[in-house]
Amino acid sequence: MHAPTPGPATQRAADLAALGLALLVGALLASTLASVRYVENPDEAYYLAYAGYIAEHGLGGFRSLFHDYLVEPARWLYPNPLRLGYILLSTGWTSLFGASFAALSLLSLVCHVLLVGVSYLFLRGLLGPPRALAGAALIAFSPLLLGLGRRALLDLPATLAGLLVLWSFVALLRAPRSRCALARFGAALGAGLLIKETTLLLALPCAAICAGERLAGRRDLPLLAASGALAAALLSCGALWWLAAGDAATLAGVVRVILASPASNAYAQAYGTGPWYRYPIDFLLLSPWPTLLGIAALGPAALRAGRRAPGDAVVWLALAVAGVLVAYEPFTRNVRYVAICEVPLRALAAGLVFDLTRADAGRRGLALAAAAVALLGFADWLSFRQIFVEGNLYDPMTAALLFLRGFSPHP
Repeated sequence: MHAPTPGPATQRAADLAALGLALLVGALLASTLASVRYVENPDEAYYLAYAGYIAEHGLGGFRSLFHDYLVEPARWLYPNPLRLGYILLSTGWTSLFGASFAALSLLSLVCHVLLVGVSYLFLRGLLGPPRALAGAALIAFSPLLLGLGRRALLDLPATLAGLLVLWSFVALLRAPRSRCALARFGAALGAGLLIKETTLLLALPCAAICAGERLAGRRDLPLLAASGALAAALLSCGALWWLAAGDAATLAGVVRVILASPASNAYAQAYGTGPWYRYPIDFLLLSPWPTLLGIAALGPAALRAGRRAPGDAVVWLALAVAGVLVAYEPFTRNVRYVAICEVPLRALAAGLVFDLTRADAGRRGLALAAAAVALLGFADWLSFRQIFVEGNLYDPMTAALLFLRGFSPHP
């Protein structure tokens, strides 16, 4: 499916509605920040401490962060100093708004507002303005994203960075000979890696989209260019990590610790193991109806994959969901880590709502689709309030979600 060409008035109206949507969800989310209880959770405390240390000691302070992380095993279970991008971002942010958990929560909130806007712009090019706006509305009220948008964590900035990687890759697919598109993809990938090193795993959904295009008969794929951009991003980030660590031995030691730490993390072993289908279960516990619609839309997308023309946006979105879940399969099961799935999954859900209501056929169908999306968004807001505001959930692991949904007597 290719995005239809909208009229200027339709696009302007959708653009303004998307802007209003992003501001609305930001205001609603801001109204809940006063109720956040931080209790100095280790991850949030580490990010705040990193920001304060770099603010005090400058860039040279990174050497101490790397060294201390390597020689103190107690730190291995908590955020690592490879996340230069987020540490520098949070350092600048807390310098402006104060060194506090609340300031880092505000940074997450701003990133959620930006995520809504970027999601709309990304989907507008794939699906057209009306469907993109519906998808952005479901993304805006995702309980998972709203919950992460009020915490002093890097998950929202990392999700935003990951979406920019996928968006720039799609732009490169559409203009495989464009040097600007290639540069944007490389820059987005490098920035994402510096915010969170697991951004590298997005190479798998990108590869899956490429494989799908190849099966559809497309030959002008930028495989060599994309591989070169990936290598350049890795080399550039590696050089920056080396400079920050001070020497190759320290950097190599930190990388070894990061790779080995999940096996010795008691929390991860207790709450983050289990079968691959834990992720769909968690998404369903967080948001039943949009998740069911998104999963339902994956079936038709799979059926049409073998008989489609290249550039089918629905298939791209389905491959993005599948690619992310497969890429994160070997790691700790925590739905925070795959929050980027909410963008393609909810876009697919919005598309299915449009198909069921025949929203493209007339005003009545469009009104029905808008009402359905509004009801889904309202239900999601209630779920967010129940789980994250009233339940004060910090980490949306399966056991805690089952408890808060009333399916388990204890978390």
